[in-house]
Amino acid sequence: MVAGPLSFPGGIGLLRRALRSLRDDFDVFQTLDPYFSISASYLAHVSPRIIHLGTDPRAEIGWRYGFPAGLAARAIYPALLSGAVLVANSHALADRFPHRTPHVIPNGIDLRKFERLPNQADAARSLGLPDGRPLLAFVGKVIPVKRVEWVLEVVRALPETAAVVVGDYAEEHYGDAYYRHLLATYADVRDRVVFSGEVVWDTVPRYLAAADVFVFPSKFEGQPNAVLEAMAAGLPVVASDIPPHRELINPGKTGFLSKDSASMASQAGSSSCSRPSPNAHPTSGV
Repeated sequence: MVAGPLSFPGGIGLLRRALRSLRDDFDVFQTLDPYFSISASYLAHVSPRIIHLGTDPRAEIGWRYGFPAGLAARAIYPALLSGAVLVANSHALADRFPHRTPHVIPNGIDLRKFERLPNQADAARSLGLPDGRPLLAFVGKVIPVKRVEWVLEVVRALPETAAVVVGDYAEEHYGDAYYRHLLATYADVRDRVVFSGEVVWDTVPRYLAAADVFVFPSKFEGQPNAVLEAMAAGLPVVASDIPPHRELINPGKTGFLSKDSASMASQAGSSSCSRPSPNAHPTSGV
């Protein structure tokens, strides 16, 4: 059943009415987003329900709508989460809800999508990416919490390196102000950075196949699929040193953790010389 076009915040009421009309027709309701389904299912008195947390919704709302909205979210979310079973995708995220003791179910990916990647040169050529120099890849939305400026700092520090940033840079709630800020601030490296914009997921493995190193400087995550997918593609991963990344990365063995953009540049520069086979699947034992 499709409730209709959901725009925040009015879409909450639309989804609430849809849920009330069918709440006796299912065995369990699973909520997957912090904007509509958590609020609408609470207001519709849906039970039983499972809330899947891929991020901290209180922090997410604060980042998108500002400090007052974040404070309001922290005040109302204890009620919205009440009566539900919580599932978090990392221990670090579960620890942010100590009074609710969420179940931890890590994310998973389909390794079969990474078994027959094109060779690096063919992948780069098919996507129109720079060839003949080390290529860094980042996959994610171009929004401030992802700290994409670190990627550009790394490119600035490594003059022989190029980068591709795969993800939407005109996201609905943010607009493109952050993207325009990056272009203005890092105009000196603009000719070595490709912003792909939003792409269909099926093309993401091809972007990863074209790269030498995956960099992921996000300041907050639950458990990022982007890092798992880069590992599945056989890329060395250089990620920010935050608790969820520490659950995925054994430094020096399955990747590297960076405290700042300077250490990320150093680690990315050394990693670009030692990319493993695309079929190595470092995540297959996780």
